[in-house]
Amino acid sequence: MKKKKKKITEDFEMRAVKAEMQLKELEQKLKQIEQENERKEADEIKKITEQALEKTKEKELEKQKEKEAEQTNSTTSTSSDTENKQDQKDSTSEKTNIEQQLQQSEDRYKAKEKEEDDTLGFISAKKANEKISKEDWVQMKDDLELDEDEGTEEQISAVRQKKILVCQRIIAYFIGKQDVEGRKLSIEAGVIDALLNLFLNSPLEQITIIHFWAFYTHTHPATYEIQQLLFDHSPYASLLRLLDHPNVFVVNRAVNAIFNIQVGAGNITPEDKPHPHFMILSACGGIKKLYALFWKDVSKFS
Repeated sequence: MKKKKKKITEDFEMRAVKAEMQLKELEQKLKQIEQENERKEADEIKKITEQALEKTKEKELEKQKEKEAEQTNSTTSTSSDTENKQDQKDSTSEKTNIEQQLQQSEDRYKAKEKEEDDTLGFISAKKANEKISKEDWVQMKDDLELDEDEGTEEQISAVRQKKILVCQRIIAYFIGKQDVEGRKLSIEAGVIDALLNLFLNSPLEQITIIHFWAFYTHTHPATYEIQQLLFDHSPYASLLRLLDHPNVFVVNRAVNAIFNIQVGAGNITPEDKPHPHFMILSACGGIKKLYALFWKDVSKFS
């Protein structure tokens, strides 16, 4: 009986030990499972965290890009505003400079015009009562045709001075006068041809306002008969060359002279017909040159 109890006790103890061992093994497995779960959970948490961080980084990057874009737009806008303000300032400054230059040019023109008018007035007053014969006109034509390319400097200077004196004499004789007969004598004697040749062949810088005014007084005041006589001497090529003259006063009067010569023919031409001088002016390049001069705006008086 005792042996049986002892055996039962031993069996119980053995089962207890075995159960304890199994329990320990189970605890170890549970720990392993728990550790594995913790690792997986940690990995999952890490993964989720990394994904969250990645999304956060992407959002931060997007925000940074948006911020940079806003700053760029702001800078561009500010720069554009600054540039616009600077452009407006420069434009205003440039406009002011142009207006000042135009005003200065106009003032110089008026001063030059007054100077020339005073000179011409003096010439006219000095020789107002002079009479010029046909022979005198022929002599003046000959003087205007004198060669300036031969001789010493003194001789050339004397020739140029003689031409100036001839032109002054013509101006004094015609300025402010209708005198159709006097102009006809001058034209017939060859004075106009001599002046036109001077305008066509002399260096522009050597052609003075006095030279040109001697011609201009033939065009104003002038009757249709005088205008037609002037046209018959083919004046346009010479007058158009003067549009390149450095003196705006000469340019202005050259344009006026062209107008004075053609105005009479225009007045008697029907409106539905071309101006009789148009083809001649066009053949000389005059239409293009006058048009270019208009846009160049050399002088608002021209």
